[in-house]
Parts: sequence; structure tokens; C-alpha cells
Amino acid sequence: MKDWIHSLKEKTVMASSKKSSFKNQSFENGSNCGHCKTHIPYAARFYHDAGAQWGKRTVCCSCAHRTYGLTDPDPDAKPRPYTKRKSHKRPYSGTATTSPPWDPTPVEPTPVEPVAESVTGGAAKISAALIEMLAALESKVESLSAGLTVEQIRDLIRQETEPRKTITKLEIAREGNVEVVFEPGTYHPKFPLILKILSNPVRKKFVYITGGAGGGKSHIAEQLAKALGVPFYSLGSPQNEFAMSGYRTATGVYVDTQFRQAFEHGGLILIDEIDASLARAILYLNPALSNGYLDFPDGKVKQHKDFYLVCGANTIGNGATRRYVGRNALDKSTLDRFCYVHLDYSDELERNLAQNDSWVSKVQAYRAASEELGYDLVISPRASINGADLIADGIPESEVEEICIWKGTDSETVAKIKQLARR
Repeated sequence: MKDWIHSLKEKTVMASSKKSSFKNQSFENGSNCGHCKTHIPYAARFYHDAGAQWGKRTVCCSCAHRTYGLTDPDPDAKPRPYTKRKSHKRPYSGTATTSPPWDPTPVEPTPVEPVAESVTGGAAKISAALIEMLAALESKVESLSAGLTVEQIRDLIRQETEPRKTITKLEIAREGNVEVVFEPGTYHPKFPLILKILSNPVRKKFVYITGGAGGGKSHIAEQLAKALGVPFYSLGSPQNEFAMSGYRTATGVYVDTQFRQAFEHGGLILIDEIDASLARAILYLNPALSNGYLDFPDGKVKQHKDFYLVCGANTIGNGATRRYVGRNALDKSTLDRFCYVHLDYSDELERNLAQNDSWVSKVQAYRAASEELGYDLVISPRASINGADLIADGIPESEVEEICIWKGTDSETVAKIKQLARR
């Protein structure tokens, strides 16, 4: 059989050298058997042409012999010349064609019993936490009166499912057995970090706090002064050095400043919105931040050991941004003297200060939707705190939204934010 196939291959190649005698017949690639699906390199074309009674199926030699009872052809027989057929489709004769003699009965698949997967490890903890969370949500819903609105149900689900960072009680011990306590939810999560930077015993450090509008930079500075046990002073975006150094009048009387009081006698001073100051004015601070002394109109003054400086800004000091357009670029030598800390909005602190969970949840949802859409709308925690106060005074919530959140934003933008926040 093998010799016959080899002979047929040689004769077929010789015949194909004539004018497209075997057009559309791919002898090089071969074909697949229509019965056993095995690959047929060359011999299949012989049976394809000779076996028209099988419905022009291409079958291998084994299937042809086993299924249809054919015998090996004469090894010396010449291959049939190829003749182009008019159509490869047979006209319908009205009778069904005879199928090849194999059993068409489909084999029923063996049923497989499902095996219950055991929940172990992390999956078990997740399942237990989910069950506990749903139970808490169910108890809250049952405890409320009937007739809940869709918005109230969303608030309940959001409160139970959103991750929260729990802020624990902070106790600070100072000299003389004086202890300062900050209750949970009354301070920012970055407060302990900034306190450690300022109270570093090795070398004096100064902090530059950045963050969005209404993020609590001024509030945290007041808490730092309380924790350190020093007076609190505040100065807003100085435009010249005299706002810090003071000056002499025409009669020679020296006019003091809050900065001088904190620098000479001790205290924490906050330079708020420092990125809106003039860079030349802030350069006046460089000797104080590096050398521990500063020139004032009435002489040189040494820095007090309890002097602390905190600066609040909406930018990192590189100039105006698309959201904060009134900012100036500060000198890099001044910025290099600070330790940078960025404050994100604290959801839990915002919720505790506002004392209106339903309103705060709405504000936070609008804020997230606005940021996801890429709008420059500032929806700060001030909207939660101020809005909660106005709602408590009896102003309708729809009006409070316009007053504290939208502030003249076009209706199309408002609609897009609300639609995304409801999802």
C-alpha cells in the first residue's frame, strides 16, 4: 500500500505539470478524512474522484477499505485525468441520500454530581464579614418606621458597605503631668504624624501642609498648638516682609507682629495660604528656618525653643493650577526647608463634624462623581458642615444643595454628576 501511494504521488505530480490539469486540487496540503478525521496527504484524491457514490466525501484508505469494502487499485493503473465539473452540488432528486454506514445515535453524557466547594481561609472571613454586615443592615431597616424612600435605603447601604478608617482616642502626655486627650473622630488621621515631625527632639522641623480647599489645614494647626501646649497664632499670605518682621513708625515706635511674638516668646504660628504670598516676602523666613535667628527692625532675635511654624497651602508652591489660579511660585530655597505632608479629605472626620449622615453621604457621593468625570468643581467638607447647619435651621435640602454644593454650576453638569452619584 505504501509503495502504491508513493507511485501515485509521483504520477500525480507529473500530471500536474501540464496546463492546470489539477486546478483547485491541493495535493501538497492534503485533506482530512470525512469519516475518521485523520489527515490524508495524497491518496485521498483518488478516492474522491473514484468514489462518487459516497456523496463526494474525501476519505482515507483505511476507511475506504473498512467501511465501503474497496480493494487496492492496480499499482500500475494510471490516474484518472482531471475533468472540470459544472457544479460541485448535486441537484435535489426528491429522495434522501444514503448516509455512510455508521451509527448516528448520539452518546448520552455521563451525569456528574456537583461537588460542594469548601470555604476556607480568606473566603471564610469574607463570607462571615458579609453575613455580619447584612445582619446589621437588616436590623437597622427593621428598627426604622415604614415608608422608607429610595434615597434613605441607599444611604443605609452606603453607610454599612463603605470602608472606614477608625480613628481611636489620642492621648498626649506633656511635661508636668499634663495630658491632652483628643476624642475619636475629632482629629485628622495625619495629625499624629505632623505632631511627631514638629516635636522631633534632635533638630527643629517645620511643616508645609498641602491639600484641597476645606481639608482642615487650619483646624489641624490649632490642634497641634493645643497638643504642644503653646499659644496659637495665625498669619494669612504675607505680601511683604513687614507683615512678619514688623516696622517702626515715623516717631520711631516699633510695631510688633504675631510672628515676632511666636518667634521670640514661643508659640505655633500658621502661615495660611502661603502659596498666595509673594516669594520675595517669604524669603525673609530663610535665616529663621536654618540658622535659628532673625533680624527685626529693633535688632537680631534668637529663636525660642518652643517656636513652631506650620504653613498651609492648596498647591506645592510651583504656581497657579487650573483649580487654584491665584497661587504664586515660591522660591525653591524656601520650600527646601520644609517637611511636606499632604492632607486628603477625611470622610470620618467630615461625618463627625457635620453630624448629619444622610447629608454627608450625598455630598461625598457628589464629590466622587465630580472627580470621576474630571470636573474642576470643588465639593469640600465645608459643603457637608455648612449644609448640615442650614438643614438644621429648616432650609429645604434642594436649596442647600444649590447654596453649598453647586454654587451656580450649569444644569447639564449638575445632571451628569447626580446621575453618576445614583449608581
